[in-house]
Amino acid sequence: MEQILQAAGGSIRREEISDHLIRFSEMGTYLPGHPLSPMVDSWLYLGSERAVLIDCLQSVQGFLPIVRGETDLPLSVLLTHGHPDHAGRSTQEFLDAGIPVFLEPRDFGILERGIDREKILPIREGQRFSLGGRTLTAWSCPGHTPGSMIFADTASGIAFTGDAIGSGTIWLFLPTSLPLGICRESFGKTRDRFAGEHIRTICPGHFAQAKRPLSQQYLEDLVACTDRVLARADGPLPVRHMRLWREKLAFCETSYGEVERYWFDPARAV
Repeated sequence: MEQILQAAGGSIRREEISDHLIRFSEMGTYLPGHPLSPMVDSWLYLGSERAVLIDCLQSVQGFLPIVRGETDLPLSVLLTHGHPDHAGRSTQEFLDAGIPVFLEPRDFGILERGIDREKILPIREGQRFSLGGRTLTAWSCPGHTPGSMIFADTASGIAFTGDAIGSGTIWLFLPTSLPLGICRESFGKTRDRFAGEHIRTICPGHFAQAKRPLSQQYLEDLVACTDRVLARADGPLPVRHMRLWREKLAFCETSYGEVERYWFDPARAV
C-alpha cells in the first residue's frame, strides 16, 4: 500500500514492502519532467525487539514523528554515508531525541552543517545490529565516499546499499569519490560477498533510478564496467560537466550490461 505523506519541506511517499520493511521516498525533482518523482529513499526495517532506520532523506523535516507513527520499538539510525541526501536535515531530529545515529567515521567530515557530529556514533566493518529475529551486519564498501557502508541481513538475503554500488546510476566523480582502483576492489569484494551470502534483495538509496530491481548480475556488470574503464577499453570518452554543490565537476559516462549510467572522474580512473 502506498501513501503520500506531507512533511515540512516536502512530501514523502510511504510504501509497505512487507510486514517488517517500509520504504520512504522523498518526493523531489530528481527525474527530469517529473516534479514529484521519488528522489531518495529511507528504509525502516523492523525486528521483534528493535528497529533501524537506514538513511534520513534529504530536505524534509518532521521525519521523526512519521517514523514513530510506524513503530514504538527502540530505534537506531544507520547512515550508509555522509552525503546530505542521505544524512539530511532530519538527522538532527533523531539526535535531539536521543536516538543513536551511526556513521562510518571517514564520512564524518562530509556531514552538512547543523548536524552535531559529536553525537554521531562510529560504525565499523562487521558491526552487528540485532533486532530480534533479524540481524544486520555492516559491510564496508569505500568508493562513492570513503565511509560508504552496506547493511546486510544474510539470513533473509537482503542488503541496504545506499549509494555504495549505485542505483542504476553510479556516481564516482564527486569530490568525495575515491580512485577507481579502490572502487574496483570494493565492488569485487561486494560482488563476492553477495554471491556467497545469497543476497537476493538489494535496497538501494535511489530506488527510482534503476529500470529494474538490482541483482547479482548488476554487480557482475559493475565490476566488468570498472575493469573496462581502467583498461581504457572504450577509448577516450568525452568529458562532460555537472554543476553540483556550487562546484563544476568533470565526468565521463559509460555503461555496461545492467549498469545504465556509470559516471566517473577521468582524473581518478587509476
